[in-house]
Amino acid sequence: MLTQIVDDIQVMTELDTMREPDPMKVPATALWGVSISDTDLEKLKAGHIPEDQDDKWLFYATEEPLTVHIVRSALHVDCYVLHIVIKPGDDSSSGSSAEIVSITWETNRGCLTGGPRGRLC
Repeated sequence: MLTQIVDDIQVMTELDTMREPDPMKVPATALWGVSISDTDLEKLKAGHIPEDQDDKWLFYATEEPLTVHIVRSALHVDCYVLHIVIKPGDDSSSGSSAEIVSITWETNRGCLTGGPRGRLC
């Protein structure tokens, strides 16, 4: 019986991480211009699914345009979005073929906890 309950909780957690996170209420975007290595690009594109409640962050990538969403897993709220472009041509000499051109984040501090004095992710 306990094993079935644990299995059910695991399935619900996996289903919850697959749904679209709540959108940002008051987003702000800034240019960043950070080159990232091919290895780091692949890691960002692969994403990260939390294994338990102690792991507070979910990462996932979308294509066209390439973005990486950083989500607070318990609240399922988009906290940060990295906007990435693939550099044209072959820049294999530097090991970097991509750049984080900008970052978007939530500026409405109360949105993540529901209170007026809430804290940002």
